Amino acid sequence: QLSTIRYGIVIEENVRMKSFPMLASKTKLLLGKYLNFRIKKCIENWCNISVGNTTGWIQKNRFWGVFEKEII
Repeated sequence: QLSTIRYGIVIEENVRMKSFPMLASKTKLLLGKYLNFRIKKCIENWCNISVGNTTGWIQKNRFWGVFEKEII
C-alpha cells in the first residue's frame, strides 16, 4: 500500500528553515543539499516540514518534492 506521508529533498546548499512562512522570519536551521525531510503542509509558496524533532517553513523553490502550485 502506498503511504500518504510526503517527503522532499533539498536541492541547494544552506537553505534556511524559517519559523514562519516569511523571508523576514527567524531562521531555525540551515539545511544542506540532498537532505531528506518530511512535508507536513504546503501553502502558496512555502511548505511546513520536519527534520528530526524540528519543524519549520521552507520555500517551495528550494527543494524537490511538490509541484509549484500544489497545496497540501
